[in-house]
Amino acid sequence: MSESVTENVNPASREKSLSLNEQAYLAFRHKLITLRYKPGEYLNTAQVMDDLAMGRTPINQAIHRLATEGCCRSSRAKA
Repeated sequence: MSESVTENVNPASREKSLSLNEQAYLAFRHKLITLRYKPGEYLNTAQVMDDLAMGRTPINQAIHRLATEGCCRSSRAKA
């Protein structure tokens, strides 16, 4: 008789295995879904970086991905 071994997957350790881009996407998406960020609310990248405690690149990637999915709109300031 063989026994099957199942591993307990700790969500915290699974999150650590995700890339920073994926973590930023999931955290930002969660804030949108739970209405921590209100519909139509203006957010700047620095504000989101501070709120999610992540760097600019993962946040920009998350914004781009969410905008592609239609969850948010991105407007870039022209210098």
